[in-house]
Amino acid sequence: MSFDVRGRPFEKALYWSDSNSFGPRAYFVTNKQPAKLTVDNIQLDDEGVYRCRVDFQNSPTRNHRINLTVIVPPHQILVYDASGRDVAGAVGPLFEGDNIVLTCEVRGGK
Repeated sequence: MSFDVRGRPFEKALYWSDSNSFGPRAYFVTNKQPAKLTVDNIQLDDEGVYRCRVDFQNSPTRNHRINLTVIVPPHQILVYDASGRDVAGAVGPLFEGDNIVLTCEVRGGK
């Protein structure tokens, strides 16, 4: 994606985003300080290392690498007792001094 303000005001910048990556989901917010890149509807495939390059008229170009990690919450959490029985919602009754073994299984997520 690129955001070009050479020879024009910020609000008339030339903007381009590759349809094979972010396409219209990515845009720059320039009316706040600092300006920022916003990406809507992040997907697992968006994960990776990105390069940010800023060219200045009277200063050297600056390059930065940014690692984007996408966290996907699990879609199912199951809890079982020692006998393998699903105990969703409630466990017990238990008395003081009792022992309990619970197994948590998570499906999906990253």
